[in-house]
Amino acid sequence: VCNGRLDEVSARYALGAMRESLLKSPEAAAICLLRRPLSDVFDRQAAKVLREAGVEVCTGANVIEVCPGTPVVVRSSTQAPREFDRVILALPLKRMRAFLPGAALPEPPQEGAIAGLLLRFAAPVMDELVFTGVGSPAQTVFNKSAVWGRQEVDGSQVIEIVISAAEREVKLGVERLAAELLPALAKLLPRVATTPLLAKRMLVHATATFRVTPGTDGRRLNVTRPDVPNVAFAGDFGATGLASTMESAVRAGQTAAEEVLHSR
Repeated sequence: VCNGRLDEVSARYALGAMRESLLKSPEAAAICLLRRPLSDVFDRQAAKVLREAGVEVCTGANVIEVCPGTPVVVRSSTQAPREFDRVILALPLKRMRAFLPGAALPEPPQEGAIAGLLLRFAAPVMDELVFTGVGSPAQTVFNKSAVWGRQEVDGSQVIEIVISAAEREVKLGVERLAAELLPALAKLLPRVATTPLLAKRMLVHATATFRVTPGTDGRRLNVTRPDVPNVAFAGDFGATGLASTMESAVRAGQTAAEEVLHSR
């Protein structure tokens, strides 16, 4: 959740993650595993709901600048400038600075990598859907065949080891990383040691989320700023009190929408 080592992350955010995910309620630790791409679940469904509500959904417009004021002017390289009463920006902070050259936005927080090692075994080695390896370099292990809801025709099984704060692991490359993780995985899943490995692949998200190190709050944005009139900020980097997560993005988006609706 915090995408950092224990000695790197803010204690407040680390404790907050533990409280939210384990202690808040009996259902707090429930995990939602999506079987379709996020774009299918959120983007396309959201666009459909918005259009049905009479909202104009415009994609493919290459915005190059946002000029705060009354009105807010949005400049694009593909369309004529457009004027709006209010604008919500939901972009990574490092990209947002280019759209608002006159605003004194803070430096973006440090980003962290997340790596996934996909392994295809000749036969099933894992019965669980997902588990976390405590004290193991195999941090979180997913039964991808089960998550995808399919049975491989050749009887094989695909599992994925997901590693946060993975800058070192990314530099190792797939062969060295597999050589390092397979013995650790075999301690958690004994069948790994005796089942042939058919294929392996590494997925790297080099800038997956930002790290909530001590002092990060000073680099996060409130929903509005007096030096950027009629512009609201959304996105996981907002000052939501949560780490860089989808939950943070949702909370920031709701806050920004309420600000726009209530400031009319």
